[in-house]
Amino acid sequence: MGILSIIWKRFKTLIVFIFLEAIALWLLLSLNVYQNSFLFQTTTAIRTNFLNTFTVWDNYLNLASENRSLISENARLAEELKNKSVLVSSPPREIAGQYHYIPAKVAYNSIGAPDNIIVVNKGYKDGIRSDMAVVSSTGLVGVVYAVTEDYASVMPMINTSFSCLVSVDGNTLSANTSWDGTDFRYIDVKGVPLHLTIQQNDSVFTNNNSTIYPSGELIGLVESVEKADLGKSLSLRVKVSTNFSKLQNVYIVENIDKPQLDSLVNNE
Repeated sequence: MGILSIIWKRFKTLIVFIFLEAIALWLLLSLNVYQNSFLFQTTTAIRTNFLNTFTVWDNYLNLASENRSLISENARLAEELKNKSVLVSSPPREIAGQYHYIPAKVAYNSIGAPDNIIVVNKGYKDGIRSDMAVVSSTGLVGVVYAVTEDYASVMPMINTSFSCLVSVDGNTLSANTSWDGTDFRYIDVKGVPLHLTIQQNDSVFTNNNSTIYPSGELIGLVESVEKADLGKSLSLRVKVSTNFSKLQNVYIVENIDKPQLDSLVNNE
């Protein structure tokens, strides 16, 4: 009681003022429809803004988990689509599909050196092995060449040591990609036969003569066509479909049939 008496003596004027203001406010809102409606709208607006702000932050904090879910779902869909295209053109198979897609995130990426590499956050424990293709949602990225328990190094298309066989708008070629070590946006395809009619903006894909790369993965679009090798073949300048400067998420592709195919090829 002593404390209450002290508080009352010290703050009685303020307490009486607050009490009277509360009564006045109650009477104002009870007897005036306009003020009551204004207060309701104001408090509703404040509550709505608070909830919207809370929702934005909640969505932001959940972006990481949602992004992981979307990447996994994209990997599953890509795997189903690729396997469906294989199954449609092949006899019935005992296994579910030829390709298995494993989502991974880029941990390190270089674009300004002749021997560029990409490091991803998946390794032996995730089923990653060397000589697995690496793709993105926009097309081919490269190939796995070194693996640790938790990470894998990828040789991208923009590495002077990388090459793969291509097809151009349905024409399967014996020509390989190459990179001159200058602009990460472009690669070259050399040794293209002269009799082929290839034009600007034709699509360049991986072809089906590989046990590493799934056929039909987009590599890029033809930027220009020139004669090379003293006029004996064509050289294509290709703008790659993958933006290596902004690469964040990739899919590592396991060809389940690769050991069998390699054993047959090596026994020839």
